[in-house]
Amino acid sequence: MMFEFQASSARETSAALFTAWLGLGANLILLGCYAVEAPLLLTGAALMTVGACLFVLIFSTRLDEHFNALRHVGLRWGMAVIALYLSASAILAVYHGGYSVGTFAAGVGAPSITDDALRVPVDGYLVMVLAALAFHLGFAFARVRGTGAA
Repeated sequence: MMFEFQASSARETSAALFTAWLGLGANLILLGCYAVEAPLLLTGAALMTVGACLFVLIFSTRLDEHFNALRHVGLRWGMAVIALYLSASAILAVYHGGYSVGTFAAGVGAPSITDDALRVPVDGYLVMVLAALAFHLGFAFARVRGTGAA
């Protein structure tokens, strides 16, 4: 690598990689906090750690190309979770709309909202936790795998 004035040192790259692993651990704790009634202090600490780690990892600009490739894989994985959520929500919304129109057209009357077993999932907190986890898992997968693309 040619010398660049703004190039990251080995220490900075090592700190950034530590931040990624710290974020992954905190994200797993956050998922556990979601699954069980965890103390608010633990949930808040995990949220702050995950948010800070994501902020640092995404907006660090002085790191080398290998780190940028790892970050790119993580971002793709995180955005894929969001895209899957939006697509599934759209399919369920269309189904719900079609079910309502079909029931009304059949003369049964307007269906009750509680009659519909399939609803658009609205738990944005879980989606956020899963998208952040997907980012960290994608980053870790690319780091452990060590391919040329990442």
